[in-house]
Amino acid sequence: MTDQSKAERAELLEQQIKAMRASLSKAKAPAPRPSKPIALTLRLDPARYARLSAHAAEFTPRRSFQAIIVEALDAYLDE
Repeated sequence: MTDQSKAERAELLEQQIKAMRASLSKAKAPAPRPSKPIALTLRLDPARYARLSAHAAEFTPRRSFQAIIVEALDAYLDE
């Protein structure tokens, strides 16, 4: 390549980059998706499962495992 063709190529690439930046800045941001709960699997050993089940049964009406775990997780994250 000659020096002139290198310069022409560099100029062309610079113009393409400017055009891409301009089109990206005009692009609309995607609409926010409604938040949905994300499933998480928790495996417990039999002893922990029995303790959790007994603890949940102490409440009237009975509390779900999820409610108990979410409350405990929130308390942990708020520390």
